Amino acid sequence: MGEVFLAKHKIIGTLCAMKCIRKDLILKNDALMGIKTERQILARANHPYIMDLHFSFQNKTHWFMCMEFCNGGELFTLLINEHPWPEKRVQFVAAEIVLPWSTCTKMVSCTVTSKVKTC
Repeated sequence: MGEVFLAKHKIIGTLCAMKCIRKDLILKNDALMGIKTERQILARANHPYIMDLHFSFQNKTHWFMCMEFCNGGELFTLLINEHPWPEKRVQFVAAEIVLPWSTCTKMVSCTVTSKVKTC
């Protein structure tokens, strides 16, 4: 959900990936909890395969997340344009997906558990 743009910080000049999400689409798709969870994971995760969240902000119409810029494109594009993949590359990419997924799953279950205990 949303679009990602390459942005440059005006003061320090570093590049970042800026994800822009329309608030009306968040509400229409009942995705507010998912967006908040994504922001929490990106802000707290310290993992080499999970992008760092530099900062986030919002205005009246959009929610913005500015993240570490990782050059190389999307996995989906690689899957479509470069096939078949050698077995070693498949193993490496699978590990790059499973390892951060495990970290995210632990973080989300911890968040849910702590919310349940405090309610």
